[in-house]
Amino acid sequence: REVIAQAADDISLLTGRQVAPVGGTWRWTPASRRGGCYVVFGPGHVGAHWDALRETHDRIALAGEHCGRFTGYVEGAMQAGVRAARQLVG
Repeated sequence: REVIAQAADDISLLTGRQVAPVGGTWRWTPASRRGGCYVVFGPGHVGAHWDALRETHDRIALAGEHCGRFTGYVEGAMQAGVRAARQLVG
């Protein structure tokens, strides 16, 4: 619950929109800055935040399958990574 609440607060701060702390999490490894997750969006979640997921915020750009056009697939993660790199590098 704490991880989800912190993520919702961080996203709210970055986007300027209040994001509700809903969802679930599972830590795959005890090591910080490593691991992974699987995202399952509920009805209306993707469309409501689609643009914000693709924006840069200072020197931060989100990448991953949840930010790609093929959400849930490796192709989406790869495209999102290329997009984020281009946004940051210029």
